[in-house]
Amino acid sequence: MLSGIDLNYIKTVNWYRQGGAGVPFYFIVPFYSGMKLWGKKNLIVHQDGVMHRGYFNSLAELKAGNADIVKQSRDRRYIDSKITTWENCINERNSLVKYIELRDLSKLSLSHLLNLYKKFVNADYQSWVISVHIEAFDPWGDKIINDVINKYNLTIKPDDLVLITTPKEMTLTQQEELGLLNVRMSPVNKRGTLLQFHQQKYFWLQRDWAHATTLKLDYFTKNFEKLLKIHLSEITRKIKKIKLEHSNKNENRRNLLKELRLPKEVDNIFYFFRRMGYWRDERKREAMIGVGYYYLFAQEFARRAGTPYKHVLFAVPEEIFSTRLNFGQSYKKELANRAKKSIYYCDRNNKTVVLTGRECVEFLKILEQQFNNQFKELKGQSASRGIIVGTVKVIKIPADFNKMKSGDILVAPMTRPEYLPLMKKAVAIITDEGGITCHAAIVARELGIPCVIGTQVATSILKDGDMVEVDANSGIIKVIKKV
Repeated sequence: MLSGIDLNYIKTVNWYRQGGAGVPFYFIVPFYSGMKLWGKKNLIVHQDGVMHRGYFNSLAELKAGNADIVKQSRDRRYIDSKITTWENCINERNSLVKYIELRDLSKLSLSHLLNLYKKFVNADYQSWVISVHIEAFDPWGDKIINDVINKYNLTIKPDDLVLITTPKEMTLTQQEELGLLNVRMSPVNKRGTLLQFHQQKYFWLQRDWAHATTLKLDYFTKNFEKLLKIHLSEITRKIKKIKLEHSNKNENRRNLLKELRLPKEVDNIFYFFRRMGYWRDERKREAMIGVGYYYLFAQEFARRAGTPYKHVLFAVPEEIFSTRLNFGQSYKKELANRAKKSIYYCDRNNKTVVLTGRECVEFLKILEQQFNNQFKELKGQSASRGIIVGTVKVIKIPADFNKMKSGDILVAPMTRPEYLPLMKKAVAIITDEGGITCHAAIVARELGIPCVIGTQVATSILKDGDMVEVDANSGIIKVIKKV
């Protein structure tokens, strides 16, 4: 099958890599939308069990990002129109969600089940075709902003740059924390109802692209019980502090923008980054809610196909439709092999192919050599300034969470809301991926700890127990002592 793949092209591309816990059944739709935007040959997925890494042609992403910036510079509402279109797509998808919730999938006819799945996939795809634009700014956000600053000969301090690109809205993690504090302040006879509402709003917080974890009421109840041990005056102080810091941030931004008196085109671009940061958070929530419905389909498909659920997670939609869940023994074996190690890519005819075994190993060797040759030092983008020395803990999947201790340096492919308890323990954060509006960058600024994002290779180079210096002023990580 490698004979049908353009290996020479792979050897010429500057690849950008991102990943974490994830399985194709849950994330392949976003990847397909990326293929539409950047071109099928410009995206590769590598699976190693439930860990995935996506390789993207960074120059194709830059081209897409610049196209968005040109449009935004001319029209301040360009990004808002994108968000509105996305919200409409999500509303259409969620109308299907309500339908799915009212159905017992096991009692549907095969045709009805597959048709419902197809409608859900198509609706989800439409939302991702709009929102996948965000990804182009992970590797290129800083460059695009610096190019704008240089073009207009502006002088903006690093901390000021962070302020004018940070969303005006509270992050979802801030909203969840504030919501639980407000339940603590509510009358005793209303707390039970309010806790249930809180659970219904944030049940998805610990999901990722591989685990459809649903937080039950007792999870939030335990967190609430901790607040009961704190005096109401302290709860009031915490609420006021969160609101005041948020209000001050927005007021400081307004004053700074008045002071800078930026050209209209530049102001439009900074507005773009603020709105994109908000959009990223909203998209994360909707994506993780969506994972729960993919989970329901995967469970039912596994039951009808007579194959383990964990293997169905490596099937892609077109295979579900073509087989109509009549999985032959060879295909079942193929899915089992994919679950170990596999590559999802497109051949010269733009047809999706999946490599396993020796072909996967051969392909991956070529790809990783091309990728690793791009890096001479461990360096990324400064997301939250400061310098700290500490011990590394590499956290890739939820099973790694218990390794993290207070005072450690958190090293991760990227962070998501479920990483928040770990981030609060960390003295610094290092990620493989992310841009200035990514989750790690925003939360690190809230916590006031050094953060370097977009290193690409930190989780590959650093090991648990390594002693490193994180210079988040320059974006450089120095290894002081290897384990």
